[in-house]
Amino acid sequence: MDSIKDALKYQQIRDAGFDDKEITFFDLMGKPEDEICSYLPSFFYHSNILHTVNGAQREILCDKIATHHFLNAIDVATPTMVGVWHPIFGVTGDGRPMTTVAQFTSELENLLSGRAQLDLIFKPRDGGGGNDIFAATFVKTSGGKVAALIDNQPQSMDQFFAGLPKEPYSIAGKPSQGWVVQVKVEQHPDMGRFNESSLNTLRIGTYITKPQNGTGNAPEVLLDYACLRVGRAGANSDNWSTGGVMIRIDLETGRLGRGRFAPEYGGAFLEEHPDNNLHFSGLVLPYWDEAKQLCLRLAKALPSVRSVGWDVAITKEGPLIIEGNCPWGIFNPQANDVGYFTPERRARYAASGDPMPARQLPKKRALPGQSKRSWTMYKLRNKLGL
Repeated sequence: MDSIKDALKYQQIRDAGFDDKEITFFDLMGKPEDEICSYLPSFFYHSNILHTVNGAQREILCDKIATHHFLNAIDVATPTMVGVWHPIFGVTGDGRPMTTVAQFTSELENLLSGRAQLDLIFKPRDGGGGNDIFAATFVKTSGGKVAALIDNQPQSMDQFFAGLPKEPYSIAGKPSQGWVVQVKVEQHPDMGRFNESSLNTLRIGTYITKPQNGTGNAPEVLLDYACLRVGRAGANSDNWSTGGVMIRIDLETGRLGRGRFAPEYGGAFLEEHPDNNLHFSGLVLPYWDEAKQLCLRLAKALPSVRSVGWDVAITKEGPLIIEGNCPWGIFNPQANDVGYFTPERRARYAASGDPMPARQLPKKRALPGQSKRSWTMYKLRNKLGL
């Protein structure tokens, strides 16, 4: 295949809204036009689908504290909330001020009652992508004071907070108004074997149809896609963008397929964990049916947010919700060499009047710097099959 033909195809794919990372990761240059057009570019999702499909209720999911209180109000299990740590906006899980080291320490004293240690997770209030998440362990010293374990040595709370960044940043790079502090979830043993250091979570997508006027049909709440995120050895986060593995889940059975690294980590496919060699392909997740039903129930509680990616942890007692994501990453349902817009999804979106990418690539156009004569000659040779 000549270089001009390759360059023109690459330009067509770019004109369809795909960026260089997506073109490489999805191997779009090696696919025919109809298959390329089954993929959802991030640009199209954010500029056409996100705000069209989802209403104002999505703002609840943009703030981890608002999400926590909403989920608790409808009796959905979530991680135990210590509160938000911030010198101005700090607040406990039940609404009391938590702006000083003394107030934070008082909360931990209550939580440490009857425990040898307390493992906490700190993450930016409106962060995302698994960035800036860290874990810390707290104990009571022989003198009865709360201390942070740093390098297995107890240090005072003042020392701990001196090393804590004052203002974590959100996924958009803006100050996120504090650290959300939660008790680390004790995951189901079958989930811990994937990787012990991280909470390995499910991402389950839901979609609510929107029948058009005159059809007489009722909206349906559907499962859209699912994947498991697994962290690397020693990592606090299972997130794909921080080096984890994303593994396909069969929606019907909860059986795992193959996994894949993110583009930034090579994008390779794999069927066993790279650190502990656990062969995960073929394994079935615990509490899968319960996790699905929980996400469908949540989707019904936010009917104007018609497309959500729910992060679900699995404990010994069953599933609990970490958070809901709107937007959700377009790589989640497309990492295993299948585009998001399957014929079934196209039919579903069309029946709901929702926007979709075109079924054809944009027309070819001259390459940057290509002369009019060169472009005309290329089209002529192509027409003649030369």
